[in-house]
Amino acid sequence: MSLDYRSVIVACGLLNILVAIVLWTYALSLRPQRPEIYSWATSYAVMMLGSILIALRGAIPDFLSVVVGNCAIVAFFVGTLAGIRFFLGKPPRWPQAAVVMGVFGPSVAVFAYAIPSFPARFHIYDAVAVLILSASAVELARGTRRELGVTARLVLGIIGLLAFSFVLRSALGLVLGLSPSLMEGAGWDAILQLLQASLVAVLSLALVLLRAESLNAELARAVEGRELLVREMAHRTKNDLALVDSLISLEQGALGSCPDPSRDTPALGVDRLEALRERIRCMARAHERLSVSKDLRSIRLDEYLEAVAASLPTRPGVEVVQDFAAAEVPFALASPLGLVMNELAVNALKYAFPGGRSGKLSLALRPEDGGRALRLEVRDDGVGTAWPSAEPGLGSMIVESFASQLGGELDFSSQGGSTFGLVFPLSRP
Repeated sequence: MSLDYRSVIVACGLLNILVAIVLWTYALSLRPQRPEIYSWATSYAVMMLGSILIALRGAIPDFLSVVVGNCAIVAFFVGTLAGIRFFLGKPPRWPQAAVVMGVFGPSVAVFAYAIPSFPARFHIYDAVAVLILSASAVELARGTRRELGVTARLVLGIIGLLAFSFVLRSALGLVLGLSPSLMEGAGWDAILQLLQASLVAVLSLALVLLRAESLNAELARAVEGRELLVREMAHRTKNDLALVDSLISLEQGALGSCPDPSRDTPALGVDRLEALRERIRCMARAHERLSVSKDLRSIRLDEYLEAVAASLPTRPGVEVVQDFAAAEVPFALASPLGLVMNELAVNALKYAFPGGRSGKLSLALRPEDGGRALRLEVRDDGVGTAWPSAEPGLGSMIVESFASQLGGELDFSSQGGSTFGLVFPLSRP
């Protein structure tokens, strides 16, 4: 019993409608939306249109059934290739797709009207389908990640079978001959049409499975990254608590070594506690900057230093000038640098301008060594000071300790005031 070719094409069109509905439903359920799924779904809708137009051959003009219908079916393969490139994170090659469609459409029109040769149209269609399927297979094989290997091989196998079915179709057409109108016979081609429609439906499910596995792989990487981030944040908190403990220990040591017990008054204790509190606030500002940073592993050092400078105590007649070059550094560098600048700036505001003297305090950050290092500078035009002092205070110990921790080098100049510079590498020593 021979198959009715027109009925087979209608059945393929109905199958394409079902596949398009499934794909569009799946695409709408995804958050965020995935362009490759929409591309595949739209391709099936276009193929459905082409199948229906071909099935209506004889009832509608040949231009619609032959030219538009066949072009719509080839557009399905072009759309599938575009979807695969979307999936691989690459922009579709729309100019090449336009060339394929531009060449195929006129070719079908020429053979339909100028040279009414059905076999020629038949083989052109098969050749274009094989060409696009081969390009799809190459794109997928070159761009798929290793963890998607099993599913990707399944998709490649289906694409290969589909391409082989078109080669077989042309070969059988050459051996068995082609009727002037396949609507009147060629049952072997009807069987191949059913096979191809089935392979296309399975391909759609395999592509959805490939997309789902890709999403699962992305989710697994995101979870792993989140776990690493949580561990890193716990490590940072531990380090900062250790830093607070060190600051308190330094403060205790400074109090214990005070040469004049009469100076240890309640007012002095309040001042020391306030200084300690400001140091802890300085560390907290680094975490504030981190919370608004795009990369939770680094922060903008210039923005953090601006926040530290804004919290410095004001001194009548003393102008604070900031000149911070834009720089992004690992978070571990930020807190020590903020504390160093805070100590040097507060010390200058306290001692560089005695008796209500006016002046300028300059805070700067500049790249050094071709961008591999940075220089933090605190300069005043006050009365000047000696460094290191005969009796170094807690601030001096903090600055020297953090300079050593950062692998940096301190320099000092007393010409026209006091200038402290700290040059430190951007990578940890």
